[in-house]
Amino acid sequence: MPTTMTIIALTTGAAAVAAGAVLAVPALATGTTQTTGQTTGTAQADSRAQAPPLAGIMGKIDANGKIRYTKNIVSVSKPRRGVYCLRVRKNNITRTAPQGTAVNYARVVSIIAGSHPQCGNRTDTYRVSVYNAETHKTQDSAFYITVP
Repeated sequence: MPTTMTIIALTTGAAAVAAGAVLAVPALATGTTQTTGQTTGTAQADSRAQAPPLAGIMGKIDANGKIRYTKNIVSVSKPRRGVYCLRVRKNNITRTAPQGTAVNYARVVSIIAGSHPQCGNRTDTYRVSVYNAETHKTQDSAFYITVP
């Protein structure tokens, strides 16, 4: 059974939304339920709202594999033309969503997050391929990488 305070809060909230206001959703409360039906304890933020462990990986890599700008990229190697292996400071990148942007016209960047034979099967290394959209072959080209 809702208490008088709950009914007042719901009524006030509904009136505010009807008037065009935006309401904040309170954090979840944890604690025990007393015999009166009230919840006691402290408010806790949802643990899923924490920043991802790899936030802040980014850089610009030149066509020859030289790191131009970087944050959390340790090294770059080139196993073959148009393929780059970017080793980062974190151990496991398999559950990340890297984004790549080519610097040159008609280039497409493809990134594999995690273990790949061309990059030594390391779980801390991204395999980046840059393709020429006109020839459909890998091509040395500068690119940007970001991992949100």
